[in-house]
Amino acid sequence: MKNFYQILGVPIDATNEEIRTAYRKLATKFHPDKNFGDKYFEDRFKEIQLAYDTLSNQYLRSEYNKKLFDFFQRATSTNNEQSHSSATQNPQTSKAKNPKENKKIKKSILINIKEFFSSKSNIFWIVILVLPIVAYFVNSWLGAISILGIYFCILIFLGTLGDKQKSLGGCLIGFIGAPILVIYIIVQTFNFFFEDKSAVTDLANTKSVDSTTAEIDSIATVIPTDYSNLDSIASVVDNQKPITYKSLENGNSPLTKCFGSGLFGGQAYIVFKNSNETDAIVCLVNYSTGKTVRNEYIKAGTDYKMRKIPTGTYSLKVYYGNDWSSEKINFCGSKGGFNFDESFSKSDGIGDLIKIENTSTSYTTGTITLYKVSNGNMNSEQINESEFFK
Repeated sequence: MKNFYQILGVPIDATNEEIRTAYRKLATKFHPDKNFGDKYFEDRFKEIQLAYDTLSNQYLRSEYNKKLFDFFQRATSTNNEQSHSSATQNPQTSKAKNPKENKKIKKSILINIKEFFSSKSNIFWIVILVLPIVAYFVNSWLGAISILGIYFCILIFLGTLGDKQKSLGGCLIGFIGAPILVIYIIVQTFNFFFEDKSAVTDLANTKSVDSTTAEIDSIATVIPTDYSNLDSIASVVDNQKPITYKSLENGNSPLTKCFGSGLFGGQAYIVFKNSNETDAIVCLVNYSTGKTVRNEYIKAGTDYKMRKIPTGTYSLKVYYGNDWSSEKINFCGSKGGFNFDESFSKSDGIGDLIKIENTSTSYTTGTITLYKVSNGNMNSEQINESEFFK
């Protein structure tokens, strides 16, 4: 059996690039056109071409390695004189009989993985390295770990494709590992983009800033009890809002020009239940920096889930009112405000702080109900417009 590695003058674990370089040098040297059609050079060139065509093809090379290994095994079963003669005539074969070289042939899984990644361009590696970083910023550590988990499964799957020894273990990994890989990728992709909550522990009643901090799942007293101004509005009949009142859709962020774009990260969320007769703009304020990280609109009498809240400790500010006007000039100088029933409040006492956590295995969830009477465990304080917009 011809030893293609010897013909090209490369080791048995040579990379595709080393094989390609050796072929080009030999093809240039033995090409018939450069040797006046000499039969010897023509035959040598055909051998070189066949060796390159076989070893440069991943599948053909794996099959050839198996045949070469079987050939060496049969050679070792002959008498010592034949083995010595074979080693003398073919130095490369003698190397392959070395147990270390035989071990290299058996490691077709590692060879397959090495060849796969060595053939990729710089752009491929840039994408591979950047994707977990992007996933981290989009979905915190859970997103990054999901991407790395997918990488690991793909690596195992590539290894099984390179196992040409047909061993029982390789077959089991191939037939069982492939479906598991596909299922894992589908589940992780769904979790990453659609926030599947079934796989994460609900910590709504366990997260707090310290022993004095109220739990998130609480009744929040965040609206003043004085409603005398409602009686001054002639258009209000039987506590019903006039049909001319305008409102936004739940989740709109109408004050981004005042507070900036919202910050998003992780999978933590809070469900706000607005049980009032006034609409509300709920602002989530980072307690350490005083910066409003989210401002979202919630219609009167509706529930809204504020999603993807980054890890941190927060207090609340709420702007209440009815009949939203996109032309009204507010305190921060931008346009947007309620025409009627305006009031402002905050809940930033030590016992009212909200701690949000996002980890690789869990994230915070909870519910806050906005009541118009003082029956919750989150104390509210009425503030003026300037303090709300600062």
